Amino acid sequence: MIECLCVAENEALELADRKHFRCRYLNPLLKSGEICMTMPDKPQSSKQKYIETFNK
Repeated sequence: MIECLCVAENEALELADRKHFRCRYLNPLLKSGEICMTMPDKPQSSKQKYIETFNK
């Protein structure tokens, strides 16, 4: 499961904000099927988490 990134990790990845992270990393991974949402009907939920899928 992918957990929240801390400030140091955000800085290391040069993430400007949540929108940048979502556009640059999260959406492409979701679209490619490499990860999936635990609550797909509530994508903006504060309890939303992501699970790695093992596509072969």
